[in-house]
Amino acid sequence: MSRTIEQQAQTIANYLPSGRAFGAKNVPGTIIRMLLRGLSGEMITADDLLALFRKEIIPEDTIMFLSEWEDALGIPDDCFSGIGDIADRQLKLLLKLSWMHLQTEQDFIDLAAELGLAITIESGAIHGAFPYTFPIVFYTDANEAHHTIIIHYTIPDALTFPYTFPIVFTTPVLTLLACLFNKLKPANCQVIFEGI
Repeated sequence: MSRTIEQQAQTIANYLPSGRAFGAKNVPGTIIRMLLRGLSGEMITADDLLALFRKEIIPEDTIMFLSEWEDALGIPDDCFSGIGDIADRQLKLLLKLSWMHLQTEQDFIDLAAELGLAITIESGAIHGAFPYTFPIVFYTDANEAHHTIIIHYTIPDALTFPYTFPIVFTTPVLTLLACLFNKLKPANCQVIFEGI
């Protein structure tokens, strides 16, 4: 809550020392009191700007600093276009900040959940060897199988029979998830997406 000019002037006056030089600091109409009132307006303006800054510096609330946040995080990039309404752009900021350093399987599952998708993750090593599990995935060698991550996701109802027209073969969320996983996966691994 912003102070009035008189309240701010009194706050400044309280910090001034007592004595002859500042004796009139609390007397209305004196030159020193008018000076304090003049400074108070600028201090109120500065306080209001600081309050706005404290609110706008938070990515999920920002409107004024949206483009600055996007520049700082490298948006637009391969996964995030940097276009859309304010709420969508704020969500993309949070996603990029929250998931810059995924480490565990649960981190990847949580990222998909953040996008509204339920996934399971398997090692590629369990496919392509006896006994076969379906779908069968073939690898050139055991090392490739060991460094493969298989993501199982449920196909949204809009992409299953009976089809509705126009037929959509993917969703923006799945495309975004694939882009993010391919960027965030360990460098020596490949990711395979299998719809259920």
